[in-house]
Amino acid sequence: MPTIAVQVTISDFDRWRLVFEKNKPLRDKVGFKNTQVYRNADDPKEVIVWGEAANGAKVRRALAGPDLVAAMKEAGVIGPPRVHVIPYSPFTSTEASSNESPHASG
Repeated sequence: MPTIAVQVTISDFDRWRLVFEKNKPLRDKVGFKNTQVYRNADDPKEVIVWGEAANGAKVRRALAGPDLVAAMKEAGVIGPPRVHVIPYSPFTSTEASSNESPHASG
């Protein structure tokens, strides 16, 4: 299942968070689940919502749809969201060990 990162710029975090929580049914409808919210430590007006979805294209379409556009406007989102779809690609034990430092002791 791909990971989805939705990056937005907001005017006020508390206002945004209330609207975000209120609109959980919209996220559920498109299958965007296990969401976590992160704020940029250097710019608290930048937020990333990290989650999973079986269909990244469906999440992209929903973000451009009238329900979520209205919710983002109500939440004080500035500009369009940036959507990053990260496909699932597990490391095998061989790949993980090749990323270890050659100087590691053990």
